[in-house]
Amino acid sequence: MSTDALCARYAQVVGTWDAVSVEADGLKVSGKLLGEDVARAKEVRALLRAKSVTGLSVGFMTKKAAPRKGGGRTISDLGLVAVRVGAWKRHFESFLQPTAGDQ
Repeated sequence: MSTDALCARYAQVVGTWDAVSVEADGLKVSGKLLGEDVARAKEVRALLRAKSVTGLSVGFMTKKAAPRKGGGRTISDLGLVAVRVGAWKRHFESFLQPTAGDQ
């Protein structure tokens, strides 16, 4: 599965991801909403502008991991499956940053 569909929910594609990269401070994705062509994208854009939607949900498949002492695991290789707009942050340091035209 590719990560080129920007979804509001699993079956609601509202845009496309243009770039996905791993930086020193985490995963970076950039994309665009298809607000002119997709009604739900207009709703998602309004939610983003109102800061009612604050995070992303990242779906992945673990390819390689090792257990950590005390619990948990360290994932050293994964396959990115999906990145979806979400109402809540899944990680406290994650954030959405709109472009100048969308603020």
